[in-house]
Amino acid sequence: ASIGQTATITDDGKHHNNGRIIGMELNLNDFDSVRSFADDFRRDFTRLHYLVENAGMAVTDGSSPSPSHTEEGVEHLYAANYLGHFLLTQLLLPTMVTTYGETNR
Repeated sequence: ASIGQTATITDDGKHHNNGRIIGMELNLNDFDSVRSFADDFRRDFTRLHYLVENAGMAVTDGSSPSPSHTEEGVEHLYAANYLGHFLLTQLLLPTMVTTYGETNR
């Protein structure tokens, strides 16, 4: 399974990090990893202004290998390119909505 790194840029006063980039591990092929990432993010940060989901996988050598599947039974490319992003968005959306409400009063 591929493991990607995500960078979180935040100005959350709770951590006084002044916009530093903080690396957090996320494996979009593993829905438990996505849930854990979201839990860790919500535990450590109270605000999320932007969510850029640009990770993905592709077969580039022209071959068509037999598909492999995640522990949840989902084909790896579909999990990493679509479902992992969707789950992450759903889990972090409440934080984004709250952030929007706080900054647009």
